[in-house]
Amino acid sequence: MMASGRPLARGSRAPHDGRDWLAAAVRPHYPKLALALGADLFEALMGVYIARGPNESRASRERGGELVEFLAGGSDYPAWYGELAKLDRAYAEVWQAPPVARLSRNELSTDRPLQLVPASTLLQLTTTVDEAWSALGRGEPPTQPRTLDWPRTVLVWRDERPTVYAYAAGLTEGAALRTVKRGTSLTELSGYFTGDDAFSRALDMVLRWADAGVLAR
Repeated sequence: MMASGRPLARGSRAPHDGRDWLAAAVRPHYPKLALALGADLFEALMGVYIARGPNESRASRERGGELVEFLAGGSDYPAWYGELAKLDRAYAEVWQAPPVARLSRNELSTDRPLQLVPASTLLQLTTTVDEAWSALGRGEPPTQPRTLDWPRTVLVWRDERPTVYAYAAGLTEGAALRTVKRGTSLTELSGYFTGDDAFSRALDMVLRWADAGVLAR
């Protein structure tokens, strides 16, 4: 178990009634969070979610529909709880999104519109929880997520097989990806770089995205 910090609200106990069925229902939607916390702590979290969580329908609660917002909205939990839940939810949403044709490197041109595939999302993380998520996926014991000096942009996307991938971008690439999300061109992206080789550096970045299947045709 990786958990630390204050898992329950100070001065409160999670009610046992209802948390077992809720934990069983929510676990498939947040598998890495449940694995990281362990069965007992995850059930305790579900007890607090029932007692103090948002007012939502039973169907939504059984999916953990507002679990990310619940974890992020209070100070009773380490930040990585909510961010791991956010990453779990992003993987599920991307996996369910329909695939589209990918833009190949041979189709690139200077002013061709560039946009991310619909089966993708960008997350801003303040901890190394994406590294813990990957370790859990490999069946390895993850280390405690640490707080980053500055937020990290993580791109989550899927291909046509379908396989879901996650990639942590640097500061410049993260900003460029956010621009691509709204729609841009290779010429505009070259503005993220300085020097005589700005366009070449932007082109190299876009070629990597095309090869990874990140760009929509």
